Amino acid sequence: MTMAGIQAVHELKREKPGIPLAVTAVSTVAQAVTVAKAGADVCAIFNGPLDLEQDEPVQIVGPVRAIYDRHGYKTSILSAGRFPRSFGEYAAAGTDMVTMRFDFLTKLFEHAFTDKRLLGFAQDWQKVFGNQTWPGA
Repeated sequence: MTMAGIQAVHELKREKPGIPLAVTAVSTVAQAVTVAKAGADVCAIFNGPLDLEQDEPVQIVGPVRAIYDRHGYKTSILSAGRFPRSFGEYAAAGTDMVTMRFDFLTKLFEHAFTDKRLLGFAQDWQKVFGNQTWPGA
């Protein structure tokens, strides 16, 4: 996310429109608008590092999504999450893609209520079908 980078995106898209381009290290709504106006395919918002500077790094996503939608920009929004909760928050705000560490990704499948219900389903199955893997199989 530099002036030279934005100029390069603009020129490359003019010369070779099919080449996919992303701009990374985007930190403000204004920068994200510039990325879309230049024609980038992906605007990579560095939400994770923003966590160190502001309380709610997800707040940048909503305004960017609204501007992109209002003006018909095709640029996708990529957010970088530092915490498992980030995935849902960024998705709800309008992010198209989220990157995160693999150990955070695996935590998306963990929840005490989910585990409790799965155990309940397994117990109910056992009562009705015993050890069968499928009724009548």
